[in-house]
Amino acid sequence: MSIAPDLASRLSAPPPERSKVGGVCGLRVVACPGLADRAVNPYTWLVHEPMTRRGCAVSEFSFYRACPADTDVLHIHWPERIFWGRVSRAHPRLSRLYAGRMLRQIDRVRSHGGIVVWTAHNIAPHEPLGESRERIWRAYMAAFCAKVDLVINLTAEAERRCHDAYPELAGAESVVIPHPHYRTAYPARVDTARARDALGIGASDFILAAVGAIRPGKGVLELAQAFLQVAREDERLVIAGACDDTAYLSALVDLAGGSAGRLIVRPHRLSDDEMAAIYSAADLGAFNFKQILNSGSVLLSLSYDVPVCAPELGSLKALSEELGRRWFVPLPQPLSPKGLRETLDVARAERPRRGTSAPLGAYDPESLSARTLAAYRNCLARVAKARRP
Repeated sequence: MSIAPDLASRLSAPPPERSKVGGVCGLRVVACPGLADRAVNPYTWLVHEPMTRRGCAVSEFSFYRACPADTDVLHIHWPERIFWGRVSRAHPRLSRLYAGRMLRQIDRVRSHGGIVVWTAHNIAPHEPLGESRERIWRAYMAAFCAKVDLVINLTAEAERRCHDAYPELAGAESVVIPHPHYRTAYPARVDTARARDALGIGASDFILAAVGAIRPGKGVLELAQAFLQVAREDERLVIAGACDDTAYLSALVDLAGGSAGRLIVRPHRLSDDEMAAIYSAADLGAFNFKQILNSGSVLLSLSYDVPVCAPELGSLKALSEELGRRWFVPLPQPLSPKGLRETLDVARAERPRRGTSAPLGAYDPESLSARTLAAYRNCLARVAKARRP
């Protein structure tokens, strides 16, 4: 396979003179998604925005237009994007169409000398796909993984599980680059008393916050049920986030209605300011995942210096071991009222003094973006050498 002449010359040329913003790399990156997704999930913005300040051109992937012929890197974060959207969920044929378009875009980029990068946030979609979409997923991922040049995992455990699930990745380069924290992506904390007053919560109450999209797979309803059985008089649970499952949401709202104010449900997509206010009021982030590989929600809580309780599943086990009980209290699975009570007792005993910062230096977005960029360049050089006639 031939190499684009301009790509080969840029890879073999000496590094350009560094500028005040960290140097110019000149790579052309198509991200799926990238900068435009900041309002939905700032993760991709945190990874790709610093690249633009290092001279990269970062554009958005689209199923409806071809990647530019001079694309150096097509970086795909969620291949399950072929299933996103109400129309795709209702009509599997559309997902099959999107899968075909994604694979053709991948072939186009690679045929012009570029590389395909996958950040493996998940091994499979969070929710059940159903028989027809599951068939599409299996065929699509087998073809997708066989075309990936570089796979980025967020932890060593995630890397192991990803390669076990997809042997087609055997020919891909693999690196581990952690999930960045969110401290620069959301508004700063607000005054705790003011935040609690807005939620109708007492100044001395102990507040658990379960924040993020409300889905059955997150075990939010089970968390609420167990909490109401063991909560002390001064404990409150705030559940906040959008929910697409009407029956599930109805069960949560009914539970809150009979809780005498111990359970507060805010069932809508939160603005950034609302997110900041809830975490400013919270003492503990509560997560009851039934299955999980990686979790940005846990890091969001820690980014606001709010300790978490969560199951030691997937990559969260390594995070728990790194941070210790002061910042990460394991939540037993399956969850029982007794197990939750013991967890809350540990969390209350170990909680850091308000104003103490969680130790997230290893998750700095700027340095992790730079590591991602270095991984691009290393992979491009390797692939260029391998493809050279």
